[in-house]
Amino acid sequence: MRVRVRDGKLEATESSISETSVQPRFLAIVEVVDIGDAVALVERLPKVDLSAVEIRPLLPLPEPLSLPVGDANEAGASKAIAHEDFLVLLHAAAGAWPPEEHAVALAESVELCHRLYERGQFVSAAPLKPPETAVTVARRGARATVTDGPFVETTEQLGGYFLIRAATLDDACDVAGQIPGARRGTAEVCRVRRLA
Repeated sequence: MRVRVRDGKLEATESSISETSVQPRFLAIVEVVDIGDAVALVERLPKVDLSAVEIRPLLPLPEPLSLPVGDANEAGASKAIAHEDFLVLLHAAAGAWPPEEHAVALAESVELCHRLYERGQFVSAAPLKPPETAVTVARRGARATVTDGPFVETTEQLGGYFLIRAATLDDACDVAGQIPGARRGTAEVCRVRRLA
């Protein structure tokens, strides 16, 4: 589902955001020393032959902002819910957020994460560094190619994500509409299929 907030109204449509035929199918958050270690990890993935993998560093939160830590359901949050996991990918055009407005939106996003945590709906979230910090790893046969920049150049670039729990897709879209990024860009909401 595609979610946007315009003039204070939630707009949800059954379409993908991406203007290309390439759609993200896998998200992994890994902790590594540097981007070279991330590239080495990707080169060992068994299915890299099928497409390319974009590696992008997470944007550290400025002090004093901090996200909730741990599983909201296991931590005894006030309301554990029957749920599915949903990934919300946040996209915006370059320059959509002037620095001072981005700082306010980041603080609002962190506040939302804490509210979701208290409701048992928060799993994780993070802003990403700009697309120019990305590297792309593509493997064709035995040979891996590493190039600077994002895998796909589009009008709207991925700027961050939320991994949330919601009872239904409609509930997940309602949460996506509360994310500040949906006011300037768009949020793509998709069900998560866990590997383990």
